[in-house]
Amino acid sequence: MARKPDGEHLRREVEQALSALLHMLDGLDRSWGVDPLMSIRNAAGDFNSLLTIAREVFPDSGIIRTLKPLDPDDHLITLITRVASLRGAISAGR
Repeated sequence: MARKPDGEHLRREVEQALSALLHMLDGLDRSWGVDPLMSIRNAAGDFNSLLTIAREVFPDSGIIRTLKPLDPDDHLITLITRVASLRGAISAGR
């Protein structure tokens, strides 16, 4: 039977996934002609998975608890805002 990851391991996974997402968003920001109102499509599922794990790893974070999952039709600017909020909450929870 597979061993359940410990809290510290999950915390590192959340931080690494968030870092990868931020790196991707930084690349979009540097791209020419990216519309902040474009739909985020598959990125919504990636963020929502990360948010679910972050809620388990940081159960006492009021900010993480109140963040809403994203919909594929949400805009890029909404994703950026939620990622920034999640990053701030995780940084505060270290």
